[in-house]
Amino acid sequence: MQLSDDGETLLSLVSESGDVRVPDSVRVIGPGVFKNTTLRTIDLNNVVAIGPGAFKNTNLISVDLSRVEYIGDNAFYNTKLWKVNLSSVEYLGDGAFEKSSLTKVKGRCTVEIGNRAFYNTNLQSIDLSKVKYIGDNAFYKTKLRTVDLSSVEFLGHGAFEKSSLTKVEGRCTVENIGDNAFYKTKLVSIDLSGVKNIGKSAFMATKLVSVDLSSVLDIGEMAFSASSLQIVSGLGLGSPVRIRRFAFAHTKLSFIDLGWGGTIEDGAFYKTNLESVDVDMVRSVGDAAFRDCQYLKVLVSRPVHPDAFIGCKLVVNASGRDITGSIVIDPGLLELRDELVELWRQRTPDAGIVRGLRRRRRTGNAPGLGLGVRVSRIWSHFHGMRENVLRLLFPLLVQEGRVSDHGVFKQVMKDLGVKKLTPKLRY
Repeated sequence: MQLSDDGETLLSLVSESGDVRVPDSVRVIGPGVFKNTTLRTIDLNNVVAIGPGAFKNTNLISVDLSRVEYIGDNAFYNTKLWKVNLSSVEYLGDGAFEKSSLTKVKGRCTVEIGNRAFYNTNLQSIDLSKVKYIGDNAFYKTKLRTVDLSSVEFLGHGAFEKSSLTKVEGRCTVENIGDNAFYKTKLVSIDLSGVKNIGKSAFMATKLVSVDLSSVLDIGEMAFSASSLQIVSGLGLGSPVRIRRFAFAHTKLSFIDLGWGGTIEDGAFYKTNLESVDVDMVRSVGDAAFRDCQYLKVLVSRPVHPDAFIGCKLVVNASGRDITGSIVIDPGLLELRDELVELWRQRTPDAGIVRGLRRRRRTGNAPGLGLGVRVSRIWSHFHGMRENVLRLLFPLLVQEGRVSDHGVFKQVMKDLGVKKLTPKLRY
């Protein structure tokens, strides 16, 4: 062995050997010292720092790292190690255990985990509950199934990409989730209630069914695309949200609240299972934003991209602009609609519609002729519309079960206590 002048750094080997014991004086293993050797076991003795590539491409199967504080880049790259203790490590370099046979890390890690640190290993167990930094592709294609990220402040691109991860324990405190962070994992559970920005393809092709996005401000391109997502809650509770291109495309999402004034980019909800949306408060709706949402019925009262709703079940267009495949109505009808609904609200009790009306009739407070004339005037503007359009225009009545099978307005008239319309009109 060749040592430094002070005897504290191992610089090189004189000859290769399958088993090595480092001298007591050595504190540092220099860069590449054992690289490409037949080394199988080593006693590090008093070593506290291991240089870059020190054991790269060796047959090392066992080493005690319980005293080691520094591990350089690629230090144990492509070794046969299967278990290590990193409880004392303060620095873990890029690719430190990349492509090794590692399956278990003992002790609680407090170290910053570098890029590709455990890349493409068989790692199944590691305690990350106190880790604050996880670099790019750190756990790419590992066998991890459960991790605790409650202390993480930085989560790099592809951190757990294509791993076997199914669950993230604890509430994520990290503000930004990197691109592809959980791409193509088997993830079914994660608390995102504290996250502000979600990177491109971060949860693409995962098994997530529901997420809480109450703190999120920016959802990256294809962030949840092709996942099993069905439920999104809390979106836009704090501030307007930017939903980027194809963010929720090809999911089973059936409901989302868009009443937050954000922006929806091209293809954001392409081929989802959405049945209804309210885009009145949204700042902009991009090309094919809701394309081929075959169950979607929507009333559009503001300008959107003309091809935003191609292939949807029903698009009623009260925006005054062209929308491909829509049924166009006069925007002024919405004011009349609101007037009629307000009358309905004033005259209809919260419970027992007909029963309440009968009580009013018995006490002499039934609606008079003036109401019938007023309702008739409003109704004349809607007369002849298709039933499915009327149902979309009056969602409050539909949601509360006030609509009969044979006509929206027949039920409205019944609720209002109006027996005849003037002039006489067909329902």
